[in-house]
Amino acid sequence: MGATVPVDTVIALLETAAAERDGDDAELRELLAGLDLPADAAARIGDGIRQLHVGAERLRRRGQELSALFSSARELAQLRDVDKLLERLVERAHDLVGTDVTYLSEFDMRTRELRVRTTLGTVAPTFLGLRVPPGMGLASLVVERRQPCWTSSYSGMTQAPHDAQIDATVAAEGLVSLLGVPLLAGDEVIGVLFAANRVEHSFSPEEISLLSAFADHAAIVLQTARLLARTQEAAEETRRAYGQLARHVEAMERASGVHSDLTALVLRGGDTTAVAAALGKALRCRVTILDATSTATTGTGATRSAGPWTRAGAAAGA
Repeated sequence: MGATVPVDTVIALLETAAAERDGDDAELRELLAGLDLPADAAARIGDGIRQLHVGAERLRRRGQELSALFSSARELAQLRDVDKLLERLVERAHDLVGTDVTYLSEFDMRTRELRVRTTLGTVAPTFLGLRVPPGMGLASLVVERRQPCWTSSYSGMTQAPHDAQIDATVAAEGLVSLLGVPLLAGDEVIGVLFAANRVEHSFSPEEISLLSAFADHAAIVLQTARLLARTQEAAEETRRAYGQLARHVEAMERASGVHSDLTALVLRGGDTTAVAAALGKALRCRVTILDATSTATTGTGATRSAGPWTRAGAAAGA
């Protein structure tokens, strides 16, 4: 029969497997040494405990990542300014994946170009605003495939064509390994979110899955913010157009009223003085009428010698 292990020891072994530790197996080795077990049996128990610990660590880390992911999604959903949203989006992605550099390239549906819009961790001044021509680089590959793409060594990348300007900018930044995930709003690609390191790195399925999940949430929030911004712009444009229309209608109504008043005044036999007075009242200004001899007659009927400006006016009106 196999050797028995005390219940307290089994519980201690399980607690060791579930506990967080810095890689030191001293406690596990001490527990196994206290058991009267053959060496191969003790080794098998030790391997099993270590595997349980690795699984527990993975689940713990995944729970922390999901908590951070949902917290980020809630925070982003409260932002309405697109520029601030893009900055916070990149900051949150940077915190989640922990790479050296994180940046977002915006996709232009009209030109099919990608432009680096927001960055965190960059030092090269040429990186922000970098334009990626259609079909070039890793970013275009992400857009075409609509799925995550990565390379552990950008200089040796063969999946997508290289562009001299992009290569020079990436080299100036010192980037080596890059992971790009699409920002999808339905079937439309609105951008690419990148996580990059300055050393060679093979991105794990967990890292790709985490950044992809974050990008899915971020794309929805970003698209919503853009639509709200467009709606606000359209509403503001409508208000401006309505204001112009209202002012135009008011001017037409005033002109129509002045025309009616002047017509009635002339039909009642009103002279030029009365006409000038009516015009001055309607236009809220002083109106001067010039006769054939360049003599100015005011709306009050007073007359005076025409000054230089009235003579010019008379000449122009002759």
